[in-house]
Amino acid sequence: MPAMTIDLGHIDWIALGAIATFLLALGTVWLGWQTRDVSLKTGALAETTGEEMDLLRKQADAMRDLADLTKQETEELREARFAEFLPVLRWQEPGVALGGQAPRWTMNVTVLLTNEGPGPARIRAAQVTTDTAEDFLMPGLTVPSTLPPGERISVACRRETTALDRRERVLTISLRYGDMLGEFEYQTTARLRATFEEHRYGVGFVDSDERSALERRLPRTKT
Repeated sequence: MPAMTIDLGHIDWIALGAIATFLLALGTVWLGWQTRDVSLKTGALAETTGEEMDLLRKQADAMRDLADLTKQETEELREARFAEFLPVLRWQEPGVALGGQAPRWTMNVTVLLTNEGPGPARIRAAQVTTDTAEDFLMPGLTVPSTLPPGERISVACRRETTALDRRERVLTISLRYGDMLGEFEYQTTARLRATFEEHRYGVGFVDSDERSALERRLPRTKT
């Protein structure tokens, strides 16, 4: 078989270059369409992922709102349950008297304490102080003790002295008490201004503590 020879001198190199350029252009167009398709799919995927993430965030927010609402409703139910057992102590009708005679005197300041709440009050601590730094005692108050609902006691503050000081003084009486469920403790404080000046004994409230039971509630002690 005779060998085939190609006469490179008769090849139309310009036409061949044009064909190559055309084929290269077609390849570039095809590659561009493929790249565009991939970009569109990638964009669609990103948009779908963004929508899904946004939906997940909205669902998480809704779950948090539901949890907060449930917690609030639970707290309201607990408060409603406790309201049936809350003691409410009220201070009323203070009085003053000076007893004894020289050389020994007894100074007495009294105030009525009524449990106006639906639940009993378990009195756990009591204290009386004065702005004159005098020692007054509360001998008639037993601690601990229970004041049933609707009942009233007289809280007496007494000081025995051999040096009678008739000047005006302010007594501060504080009681700490709990409800019978044992859930919370409360504190109430009354402040009384008393004078033992001759011929004009007198006493009145500086503060009778008109707060509600919930306002008197003490923070829980961390254990």
